[in-house]
Amino acid sequence: MYKNSAKLHKAAKDLIPGGCSTESKKPEALFVSENSPAYYKRAKGAKLYDMDQNEFIDFGMALGACLLGYSHPVIEDAIKREVGNGILTTLPTHLEPQLAKLVIDTVPSIDMVRFMKTGAEAVSSGVRLARAYTGRKFILASGYFGWHDWFSRGEGVPEAIKNLCVLFTFNDTKDFLDKLNTLPEHPAAVVMEPVINEHPKREFLELLRETCDKFGIVLIWDETKTALRMAPGGAQQFYNFTPDLTVMGKALAGGMSLTAIGGKKEFMENWHRVWISSTYACESLSLSAAIAVLNFVRENPVHTHIQKLGTQLLEGAQEISASFPDVLEVYGIPQMVGIRLKGELPDIQEKEASFYRSLLDFGFIIKRKGYNFVCYSHTEEHIDRCLNALEKTLRKNFERSST
Repeated sequence: MYKNSAKLHKAAKDLIPGGCSTESKKPEALFVSENSPAYYKRAKGAKLYDMDQNEFIDFGMALGACLLGYSHPVIEDAIKREVGNGILTTLPTHLEPQLAKLVIDTVPSIDMVRFMKTGAEAVSSGVRLARAYTGRKFILASGYFGWHDWFSRGEGVPEAIKNLCVLFTFNDTKDFLDKLNTLPEHPAAVVMEPVINEHPKREFLELLRETCDKFGIVLIWDETKTALRMAPGGAQQFYNFTPDLTVMGKALAGGMSLTAIGGKKEFMENWHRVWISSTYACESLSLSAAIAVLNFVRENPVHTHIQKLGTQLLEGAQEISASFPDVLEVYGIPQMVGIRLKGELPDIQEKEASFYRSLLDFGFIIKRKGYNFVCYSHTEEHIDRCLNALEKTLRKNFERSST
């Protein structure tokens, strides 16, 4: 069933460490087993077609980047219109200030904005900006912010750098205050994702805002996952909350590589002090795609659609999980739905491999140990069929538990 994928993946491992440059897209990461689709041939709407011409309805949505779906015509048309004008030149394109104005008009907390290519580098630039602005070195963080040294706990990062970033538990006011009080000085920034497996508590958000205001700490919201997905103005519009700096990513350009960091003018005017620049930050195709996505989101019921279908997926999966309480965990919010087996590798490796292989046999890609994303191209029928496949897969692979 996956003969061509297996052949290409085996050859790719001699050329690319792990066979893929994005760790979370490797077959082993997505499906545990290599007996699975490894590369796609084409994608349209909510569907992927692999190297063996297998068809899948996908809920990974490029790790959340494709808000409208794959190969959406509004994005394709914008790219086609711009591609003949020069993708990258010595001068910045006229599209850059056009997109900047659109971002500022859409996100209330942003007075000025800079564009970059990845969420990790955009958050890292915000951390450096906060350190330059405050003259402090420590960071309090809650969430996942990529592989850069200021945040990473991986090998190759000096302990002295690791010790400058202290992690606190999302939605836990006591842990936040405890971690704050253990630092030898006030931090330069509090960096957080606005959603981690659940909605933020109002008292948690109010404490963060009040604490940052009181001690002159820069509050950075990493909306790499939530920008445009929860509302045109992101999670901050959804929760009526104002951070100091905001990172926008993934959905911003509908699958093209573009992120943004913006915020209050008093912070962004210090950009010249940190000297962060990138040759490819403003190539025209990504900017044109982002303009198309932002305009489409502002003019169409994208968020109503995602809220409705995401609720259908989340509540349906929760209802199914109630019959398998020792097996399946469902978490998140309608815009970002987590569906995973309980337990950890290697103890459940065979069970996980069988579980995801069964879902693939039904024609569905469900993200393992991460969020699943409903896009504008998904339909109610897709959700119904997915839930049916989920229940049949659990019945096939696990004994039904009593509730």
